[in-house]
Order: sequence, then C-alpha cells, then structure tokens
Amino acid sequence: MKSLSALIPWRRQHGLRRIAGHKASEVIPKLDTILRRINGQVCIQDAIYSCLGELGGGYIPSCVSPAVGSFIIALDERNWSSSRSRAKGLRDLGVAQLGSMGVVDQKKFVKIISEKIIRHMIPEMFTEVFSNNAECMAAAVRCETGTREAADFAAMAAGRAVDDARRIGDLELLAGAEAAESMALFASQAATCADNAICTNTSRSTRNTTWSATSAGRVAMKCTTPKFYDKYLRMTAEIGLETLKELKSPGVEWLKFSNDYEF
Repeated sequence: MKSLSALIPWRRQHGLRRIAGHKASEVIPKLDTILRRINGQVCIQDAIYSCLGELGGGYIPSCVSPAVGSFIIALDERNWSSSRSRAKGLRDLGVAQLGSMGVVDQKKFVKIISEKIIRHMIPEMFTEVFSNNAECMAAAVRCETGTREAADFAAMAAGRAVDDARRIGDLELLAGAEAAESMALFASQAATCADNAICTNTSRSTRNTTWSATSAGRVAMKCTTPKFYDKYLRMTAEIGLETLKELKSPGVEWLKFSNDYEF
C-alpha cells in the first residue's frame, strides 16, 4: 500500500477538487482509519460526519443530496452479515455521495436506480430462487424492461410462490420466495415514487424522491438467510455507485485517490 505522501503528487497532477472546503487527502485517509479502527461498527454517514467535522446522528451530511443520503441510510440499516461487511460494502458509495447536493439531479437518481433494480436485481434473484417456477421465470424476463408494471407482475408471481412454499412446508423455498416478493414490492414502490416525483410540484416531488430512494435502499430487506448474505445488499450499493458515476457526483473523483487503500 502506498504511503499518503507518495500519493499527494498524484493528486495534484490529476487536480481533484475540494468538496465542501475539504480535500480528498484529508478526508479519505481519515475515513479509512475510522472504518478500520472500529472494524466497521459505525454507520457510514456518522463516519463521514466525523471526517467533515459536522455533527452527525445518522442523518445526511450538508454536501449530500437528500435523495442520495436517504438511499444510503436505508441501505446502511439493513441486516448485513457483519459490521465489517457493511462498512466494506458502503465505503465507496459513502465517498461518491460527497458533493452531490445541487449537482446530482434527485429525480434522475431515483428513476435510474429503480429501473436498474428492476432490470438487474429482480431477474438475478428470481433466477436463483425460482428456477423451476415458470410463472416467476416469465416475470424475471419481463423485468428486463425495467418498468414498474414488470415489478408489480413479479411481486404477484412471487406472492403466489410464497403461498405454495408455505402450503408444502418448504422452509428454504419460503425464505427465498419472501425475499424475492419483498424485493419486487420495494422496487415497485421506488419506481412509483420516482414517477410521481417527476409529475408533481416541488414539495411533493421532494417527498416522493426521498420515499423512492428509501424504498430502493430497502429492496434487499429480507435477504437475510446464509444463502443470500450480503449479495443483494452489495448489488444495491453497486447500483447506487454506478448511478452516481453516471450523474457525475463530485465525490466519484475522490475514489481515484483512494484506489491504493484497502479496507
């Protein structure tokens, strides 16, 4: 691992911008030190607050868009397999969110995330859980369109699979089916609120973007069995990071500085 002093000339050469008056060379090493020292036993937003010198309490840093921050908080609160896994899974997303206030379009953020979850995560989970269920596999294919209607169809199909698993007493299938149904329901809710945010006035739009972001962060809420540990939580975080890159959140640039740091 390179020393901090060795990385400083690289930072100057690439001209990483300040965010909220802070430099990457100040914030990134401090964040990694906090996460390593306490083995991830702190929510990512509180760690960011500490690095920025702000008063925290699990809310959203001042330089972060409310929709982006709400998404990360909802994901942070899920049942990760360990505090270390949570910190590792959310670390890059926590950095990328910085500076998103006033830069990242909140409506586009929630719209893109909800579509990606429907298009990629639901088919992945349905294929894993329902490989022998024709209706659910058809729903998985339909979700590749990324639409709310496809997520609704998937939720109904998974709901019927839940009933079937409960009737025959297959507990493993039941756990997977309930996780899949929950994912489809939250994805549908995220997409609905994202659509409403685009069509409503400013105050209601803000509420809808926050609800959409929170629902998106909860899609893997029931993926808590050993079979699913962290996989879909990591996928949700990766979708969020990918979206922040697409929408050019300033914090994404800081990830270049931190490439040589391992959690």
